[in-house]
Amino acid sequence: MSRSFAIYTWAWITAMLLAAGYLFKTRSEQEIFKKRYYQFLARPWKITTFLLSGAGVTLLGPYTTDPTWDWVDGLFMSALAFWTAPWAVGLAYRSLTGLAPKRDLFPALAVWLFSASWSYDLYLVWRDGSYPETWWSNLILSSILYFCAGLFWSLNSEPSRGVFLAFRENDWPQPDSPGNFKKVFWVGLPFMMVAAWLTLGFLKILK
Repeated sequence: MSRSFAIYTWAWITAMLLAAGYLFKTRSEQEIFKKRYYQFLARPWKITTFLLSGAGVTLLGPYTTDPTWDWVDGLFMSALAFWTAPWAVGLAYRSLTGLAPKRDLFPALAVWLFSASWSYDLYLVWRDGSYPETWWSNLILSSILYFCAGLFWSLNSEPSRGVFLAFRENDWPQPDSPGNFKKVFWVGLPFMMVAAWLTLGFLKILK
């Protein structure tokens, strides 16, 4: 690993340790440590779309033009996105709009970057023995996918209100609101199309 990437690696490891320390200290305030967040994620349509998209990202890896994309990073990055993206994207929005403390923006972005980029970098350093040349392109593309995932799995609906983003509400994450996937589907379709375009664009058969 070159000196610049060694510095970069230690910088993001330090950022992750600081974020982890902050989240542990404020764990009673963070939704990602509360049962209702997992109730919010456990809705059938969210689990179904995660299983379908996660299987696609995982199984397609060896058939793409990207040699860094295999079953392992496809699997753990999909799981991290489902687990953390609705929380990280939601918390980032809330901290920027005054619905949450501004200091929460740092751990939200740290978890975002770890899930979309740094975990990938770390795995490939372990697998290949060098920092991946694709780190920057992956950071950009995976962050777009992560953002879309966070928005998509944050969608909710109520008969009197239609479809809305749950993290904009005071009672986020609203585990008791079941939502209606037929209504959510059409609003979420652009996010799914972006994710499909970015993923399928790497397939060898389409080149």
